[in-house]
Amino acid sequence: MLFQWLDRLSLGQERLFWFVVGVFFYLPFLGAVPLFDWDEINFAECAREMIVLQDYLRVHIGFLPFWEKPPLFFWLQALCMKILGVNEYAARLPNALCGLVSLQVLFGIGHGLKTRSFGRIWLLVYLGSLLPHFYFKSAIIDPVFNLFIFLSIYYLVQYKLRRTWRSLLLAAFMMSLAVLTKGPAAYIIVCLCFGVLTLLHWYKNYRAGSWSFSFPVPLWAFLLFSVGGLFCILLWYGLDTLQNGPWLAIEFTKYQYRLFSTPDAGHKGFFGYHFVVLLVGCFPMSFFALKGIGGKLKADSEIESVFQEWQLVLFWVVLLLFSAVQSKIVHYSSLCYFPLSYLAARGVWEWRSNPLPTWLMWPLAILGAMIGLVVGIFPLLMRHVADFKHLIADPFAQANLDAQVNWQGWEGVAGLVLLLGIWAGLRAWQRQSFESGFVFIFGSMALMLWLTLNSIVPKIERYSQGAAIDFYKSLATKQPVYVFTVGFKSYAHWFYSELPPEAKPNSLDTKIWFDYLMNNDLDKDAYLVAKVHRTDDLKPHRAKLDSLYSQNGFVFYRKKAR
Repeated sequence: MLFQWLDRLSLGQERLFWFVVGVFFYLPFLGAVPLFDWDEINFAECAREMIVLQDYLRVHIGFLPFWEKPPLFFWLQALCMKILGVNEYAARLPNALCGLVSLQVLFGIGHGLKTRSFGRIWLLVYLGSLLPHFYFKSAIIDPVFNLFIFLSIYYLVQYKLRRTWRSLLLAAFMMSLAVLTKGPAAYIIVCLCFGVLTLLHWYKNYRAGSWSFSFPVPLWAFLLFSVGGLFCILLWYGLDTLQNGPWLAIEFTKYQYRLFSTPDAGHKGFFGYHFVVLLVGCFPMSFFALKGIGGKLKADSEIESVFQEWQLVLFWVVLLLFSAVQSKIVHYSSLCYFPLSYLAARGVWEWRSNPLPTWLMWPLAILGAMIGLVVGIFPLLMRHVADFKHLIADPFAQANLDAQVNWQGWEGVAGLVLLLGIWAGLRAWQRQSFESGFVFIFGSMALMLWLTLNSIVPKIERYSQGAAIDFYKSLATKQPVYVFTVGFKSYAHWFYSELPPEAKPNSLDTKIWFDYLMNNDLDKDAYLVAKVHRTDDLKPHRAKLDSLYSQNGFVFYRKKAR
């Protein structure tokens, strides 16, 4: 029924409809939950400090130069904060807007590759899958970064087929924005894709009896693309070097090497980590994409064939690259979401006139039921958390559960929505009602996520960091004061206490800053926060500290100024 009704709309009217759908799912309640450590608060604090310092050229954290990320995403956050104030909603708004743009991009590209029906299938696949949906409600860099890379590759495909300067310039421009968002990893990934495709084309030629190379785009065009794609980042580092010297560029280069060669911030994992993340975290689209991942989908046109080739290579390059690097963090493989969603949409398209095969239907049903049951039962369990918290060995986690959170039980309706949606969707699909089945499966996941993020996640946050966030907020009225977290890394104490420049740390090395606070007379009061099981570092200094109070696993201290 939905597709039939959409078919009666003009293209512009349908785009407006999907815009309204995106607004409903992405924009409300962005500020309902405090930002989460580390990345969300790290990036929001960088944007806040840009505004405080009025320095939009160099990124700072703790009011000290921050070399890990270029500035584009922080510019977007700072702009939103200028308009809406320094808060969670403004910090997350760039990604929510990116979500609106992404839906329109997928619909438009899908329409161009096949039909409007395929465009809306692709859009709904992305909207109704777990992590791809969730990331547009966050304040991390990756959604914007990934969209720029995806668009850059799309315009390279356009150039391959049409040989227009506009396509090449747009490809370079999008790559330039991607590099200015998160760094040269964007360009490296596209270079790897270019190299893999070149080798694949050479192998095909070799099998046909020729040793000639066949580039995915002309080599001279790719060199021009490279110059344009790196222009903005080189310009930015050039301006910073002229103003401040080469230190920032050198430190950024060293950080990029360390990121790929060693586990960053303790984030280790096994080689197959990202395979599991994509399979489970991108449910249900990951299951529909399984057929396409093996390259068994036939294209109906030249542009679709070239685009599909790039998407397959992009998926495998990103997955294998970040499986090989030492650091294992969930969002490192998030660039796979775009090619995975395309392959899933192709899988849906292939099965639109047939019942789902057994090997696909049962895993969908089982994992969907598991997710739905967990979401549905979790609020009921939390109403009786006092009965089982003693079974938890970790003293910090056990103390977290002392937080006063009002669980009513109805929050689990989100899980029921998914259970009913998966059941109804699979039943309808097996009865040859493809449209109803598809909309039920992906629509119920989108609605479940919307309900969960607005009713369950805020209450979970009260356990994990609520007491600490409340304490930091109380310090905003006492500023300027020093604020330090003992034994754990955080950026929340700077963002939520509204740290001013005159209370900045003397080093981003926490040991140096802790030693200074503990062993020197201070010109400002210092407030320290420790986890209940990580207070050993404070034992030699207890005589200098006033113990304020302990709450939900956090212990709060003050050292008075002299």
